Amino acid sequence: MNFERVNQYHQKFFLDQTLEKEVEKNTLFFETIYKRGELLKQGQIIFDDPLDMEAVSTPYLLNLANLLESPNGDPEWFYMVSRNGYLVDLGILFAYTKEEIYFEVWKKLLFDFIKWQESSPHVWRSLDVGLRLNNWMKSFIYFSNLQDRLTNIEKIKIEEAITKQIIYLKENFPTKNYLSNWGVLAIVGILATAQLLPELVSTEVERWGWHTLKEALKIQFFDDGIHWEQSPMYHHEVVMCVWQLWLNSQYLNLPFEDEIEDILQKAIRASTYYCNQNFGLLPLHDSDAADFTYIYNLYSLSGFLDLEMNQNPGIFYIGKKFEVRDLKPLPTLFSTGESGFLAYKDSNIYLTLFNGRHGSGHGHASLGSLTLKYKGKELFKDPGRYTYMEEPLRINLKEEYYHSSLMIDETPLTQVSGSWTYDSMAEPLFHQAVENTEQVIFEIAWKGNIDGEIVIFKRKIIFLKEFTVFLVINTSEHNGRHSLTTRYQMGDELDFDLEGSNIRLKGSPFVLKGNEQAMIALNNKVWSPKYNESDYYKELTLKQNFENYLVSYECLYPEQEIAIEKIDCYQNKQLNASPDEFYFGLKLTRLKDQSINEYYHSSRDTFLGDKLYISKNGRLLYGKDKFYKEKIGEIE
Repeated sequence: MNFERVNQYHQKFFLDQTLEKEVEKNTLFFETIYKRGELLKQGQIIFDDPLDMEAVSTPYLLNLANLLESPNGDPEWFYMVSRNGYLVDLGILFAYTKEEIYFEVWKKLLFDFIKWQESSPHVWRSLDVGLRLNNWMKSFIYFSNLQDRLTNIEKIKIEEAITKQIIYLKENFPTKNYLSNWGVLAIVGILATAQLLPELVSTEVERWGWHTLKEALKIQFFDDGIHWEQSPMYHHEVVMCVWQLWLNSQYLNLPFEDEIEDILQKAIRASTYYCNQNFGLLPLHDSDAADFTYIYNLYSLSGFLDLEMNQNPGIFYIGKKFEVRDLKPLPTLFSTGESGFLAYKDSNIYLTLFNGRHGSGHGHASLGSLTLKYKGKELFKDPGRYTYMEEPLRINLKEEYYHSSLMIDETPLTQVSGSWTYDSMAEPLFHQAVENTEQVIFEIAWKGNIDGEIVIFKRKIIFLKEFTVFLVINTSEHNGRHSLTTRYQMGDELDFDLEGSNIRLKGSPFVLKGNEQAMIALNNKVWSPKYNESDYYKELTLKQNFENYLVSYECLYPEQEIAIEKIDCYQNKQLNASPDEFYFGLKLTRLKDQSINEYYHSSRDTFLGDKLYISKNGRLLYGKDKFYKEKIGEIE
C-alpha cells in the first residue's frame, strides 16, 4: 500500500498554516473537538458534531459489546459508531497539537474497529461503509509520514480491510440507491479511496463509481439545487461528501468532472436558504436546528460561496483558503423550481414555506407549513424529528398537527402510520415566489381528500417590506359544513397575551391579528432541537366554521410602528359589503408619519354581476392582489 498521495496531500494541506494561530483564532470550535478527543482517550464516544446524523449527547463506551447491543436502545448508535468519524477528530488533534497520544489512540481505535467489523452485523450497511472509508481517507492526511508510522503487518491489515469494503460496496449497490442519499454516500467511499490510494481500486471500479455518482446526482437534485429528499440535514450530508471528492482533486491535481461540479455548485448555493442568518440549520423534515457555521465556512473557504463570516473553523478540514470564484451575489429570494421549497432571507428576515413532493421517508406532513425568524428571534418554527425509533413523539413530529399549516375538521390529508410509513398523502398543486421593490409574495396550493371528498387549500404569504408586515391568506375549499384550524408552531422563546383577535408575541415587536370570527387557543407542545433532545413550546390555533368555501387571514405586524384596519369592499352597483372571498382590503398606517398604504385581495373570480369592485374609501379594484402607496386621485 503506497501512501505517496497521502503524503503529498499532507504537505500541501499544511503548507501555509501556522498551527498555533489557527487554533487561537478558532478556540471555541477547536475546544469541542478537544473535548471529544478527551473522551476518546478514556475509551468513550459522544456524537455532538452538527453533521452527526443521529446525535447522542451522552458519552458511551466505545467497545465491541456496545456494537453488538446498543447502549441506549437506539440502533442508530451502531451506525454512527461504524462511520468512524472519530478518527478524523483524532487526526485533527494530532496535527494541531503534535501530541503523540492522539496518533496512538487513532491507531488503536482503527485496528480495534477492523477487528470488530468481523463480529458486528450492524456495521455493514452500505452508506455506513462508504462514510467509513471516506473518514479513513480524511483522517490519513493529518499524519506526516504515515507510511513510516505503521508496520508492514499493520499496513497489510488496513489494505485487506479497505479492499473488503470496496468489494462490498461494489457488490451491494441496488438500483434504488441511484435515488437515495445511501447511494451517494456509499460511492464516495470508493472514489475517495481511489483518489488517495489508487492501487486499491481497479480502473474498472473507479470508472463505474464516477459514472454512477454522476447519474445519481443528476436524478437526486431538483432543477433549483434542492436535494429530492427535502431534508436540509441530508442535503448537506450528500453535498459534503461530493465536496470532499472535489477537495481531494484540488490537492492531488486530479480531474473532477464539470457536470458534477456544476451540480455541487448549485446545491451549495441552494443550501444557503436552508439556514438562518447565523447559519442555524432549518429543522425541516428529518433535520436538526443545529449550528452549521463550520459547514458554510467550508463552502466559503473553498470558493463556492462568498460569505461574510467572523469565524473560520472550517480551516481544520480544508487546510487553506481557495480562490473565490466569479460568483453572483446570492439574491434575497430563493429561485424555487421543482422542489417546492420557497425562501426569502435578508439581513433581518428568514421566511420559508414548503409545498413540494414528500420526498423520502425523511419527509414530514408539512405541505403549506411556514417558518419565520426576525432579527434572530424565532416566531414560527418547524418542530424537528427527535428520533428514528417507533416512539409517539417521532410520529407526532411528522404529523400535520405539528406544522404551521391548515387542517379541516382536525383531519390530516397526509396520514402518518409509522416512523417511515403513510396511509395517505396530500399532493402539491403549484407554487411560486416573486419579489419586487414593495413586497415578496409566496403562493401555493395543495389538495387531498377526506372521506372521499376533495379538499383544496391555497395559501398566500405577502411580506410588505417597508412596513415589516406579513399577511397570510388561506383559502379552504371542501363541500359541506366544516371547521378550519389554522396552526402556528410558535418560537419557544416567546410568551403571549391574547386580546380578542389579537395575539401579542411578547419577546418580539409583533402582534398576530386573526379573523374576528376565529376561536383562538394556545396549546403546550414538545419539539426537538436536536436528535435525542426535546423541549417545550406553544402552539397557536385559530378555528372557525364555514360552508363549502372559506377565505381566512392572519396579519403579523409591529404594533408600535403600524396600525392595521380592515377596508370593506363593494361589488359595483351593490350596497352590501362583499364577502372576503371576493374582495377585502387592509389599511396600513405608519404611526411615526401617518403615511397610509393599502392592500387588497381577491381569492376568486366574479361571474355574477359586475367584475368591478370599489373599496369603502372609493378605490376602484380588479385583480387578485393590489397594493397602493399613493392616495386616491393622486397623480403618480
